[in-house]
Amino acid sequence: KQSLTRLAAFVSGFSLAQLVISATYGVSELKRDLQAMYRRCGVRGESTLFLLTDQQIADERFLVYINDLLSSGEIPGLFPPEDVDEIVAQMRPLMKRERRFEGKADCWAAFLARVRAKLHVALSFSPVGEAMATRTRRFPALINCAVIDWFMPWPEEALVSVSKSFLAEVDLGTAQQHASVCAFMPFAFIEVDALSKRYLEQERRYNWTTPKSFLELISLFTSMLAQRRARGDAQILRYQTGVHKLATTAESVSVLEQQLQSKQQQVEEKRAQCDALVPRMAEQKDRAAEESRAAARVADETAGKEAAVLTMKAKIDADLEAAEPALQQAAAALDSLNKKELSELRGLGKPPSGVDDVTAAVLLMLGDGTKKNVDTSWKATQALMRDLNTFMADLAAFRARIDEGDVPKSNFCSIRPLLEKEHFNVDAMRLKSVAAAGLCEWVLSIVEYWDINESIEPMRAGARQAEMDLSDAIDAKNGATRSAEMAEAASNETTEAYEAALLDKDAVVAEGELCVRKLALAQRLMASLGSEGDRWRSAIVTLSIDHDRLVGDVLLSAAFLSYA
Repeated sequence: KQSLTRLAAFVSGFSLAQLVISATYGVSELKRDLQAMYRRCGVRGESTLFLLTDQQIADERFLVYINDLLSSGEIPGLFPPEDVDEIVAQMRPLMKRERRFEGKADCWAAFLARVRAKLHVALSFSPVGEAMATRTRRFPALINCAVIDWFMPWPEEALVSVSKSFLAEVDLGTAQQHASVCAFMPFAFIEVDALSKRYLEQERRYNWTTPKSFLELISLFTSMLAQRRARGDAQILRYQTGVHKLATTAESVSVLEQQLQSKQQQVEEKRAQCDALVPRMAEQKDRAAEESRAAARVADETAGKEAAVLTMKAKIDADLEAAEPALQQAAAALDSLNKKELSELRGLGKPPSGVDDVTAAVLLMLGDGTKKNVDTSWKATQALMRDLNTFMADLAAFRARIDEGDVPKSNFCSIRPLLEKEHFNVDAMRLKSVAAAGLCEWVLSIVEYWDINESIEPMRAGARQAEMDLSDAIDAKNGATRSAEMAEAASNETTEAYEAALLDKDAVVAEGELCVRKLALAQRLMASLGSEGDRWRSAIVTLSIDHDRLVGDVLLSAAFLSYA
């Protein structure tokens, strides 16, 4: 009915108006919607079709306004006075164009006339139940002021076509079963309609069957079929899952027993490995401790030797520091010499008394030790000082020769008698020759440095030997330290291996315990539910048979619920 109403409104060029019902929709909202429709039709002149269904009657008081609308087109009290004046003002230009009276009553009458002409009402009510009869008795305009559209029964071909259209996508089994279901739908509708006529004749009571009842049957059938199929599939799946679990549990019991035996064997192997590592670990720990003690002893000995060497070097450095003034004095003596004075000394035909002893000492000291008897005559001195630059360079490099050990001891032994002479001193020589005084001071300083150097030479030798011993001790300490580190590393490696073996053993033990628990649970499950397997398999067969018969069962149930 609603579909035909919408089609008629479209064909006639009418705009369709309907109520939008909500939880708070009441009489005030209805009056507001009616005012809007009245303004649209009476003021703007729009053709409007007001479609009202019985589901939209949220309050029976709505029918009071609908009754007035149908009977006279005027609803008392619909508009307040100010709205009436506004509508009258809007109607006056229209009345003027039509050359009609512009009084208030005339404008309002013209407004209502346009509403009656432009506003059409379509009531889409269902005759099923007592509500329709009660409403028509209380509000007679629903019948007296309305044109009833009588709908003839659908022909069987139309019912079959509709059922085929709605059931085209539904799985009903084979093509024959599908055709049978589609044919049953109109058959049940026609049979119920015939029985309703007999019921009216015998009981004088109506049992309404409408096309909507036919469509509700199809909708109920499809929804019930989907629900029952889903429920049956879920039950079959649950039983199949249970049967599968029982089967897999039965298979896993033997597997768990084999795994348990394997785990027990692995536990024994891991325990044997741990027991074998215990004495080895203790032995390596003792060895590491012994190597550490040996390394500590060697380190203490090395530290003592190092302290002794440092003390000896400090004493040698102190003695050499004591010889430093003599060296500085010798360097000052060399600085005091100049070529002019040396040239004057060299040019003397016969040197003053004692000067030749100084030059002889110089000749003896500069000798290389290859000649047993050194020529210390004045001529040899003059020959030595022929090149004064070379002579002074030899004197300056003499200390380096002493440090390098290139000066024979015999050179200093041969000059000792000359040094013991009374006139062999700087002051005596300064009175005779400035150059001789400088050479004398150089000889005395070098001899003093030689004597100090000779006195610490044994100490140097001892220091060199001590350094060699210290180097050997350091090597021994490093070797002992490496041995201790290797022993400690071996001990740590064995300890780590032992701890890893313990962890492996604990892991295998835990896996074994888990396997025992699984086996116990599986055995309990088989003992408790072993007999249920047959019942579950039987239930699966029964549910499968019911699943095949489900279409017919649901079809009868849906027909009974729809028409009973």
